[in-house]
Amino acid sequence: MVLIDSNFTALNDFPRLQMDALEAGGELSSDIMVNLFKGYLAAPDKEISSHIKQKKDNYEDGQDLSERSL
Repeated sequence: MVLIDSNFTALNDFPRLQMDALEAGGELSSDIMVNLFKGYLAAPDKEISSHIKQKKDNYEDGQDLSERSL
């Protein structure tokens, strides 16, 4: 997040491209959510971090959440 200057468009574009490539090769990893949460939680914006923390908590409590909808 720091490397892309909190640019959420860039943060979303890169994983989407990587997920597309991994899916095409049948190798999408189950730890993608862990890494997406880490990236979003690194945002310096407290409102966004709070929103993502709530989504992460809900996900860990069993709420259905896909990589693409995050």
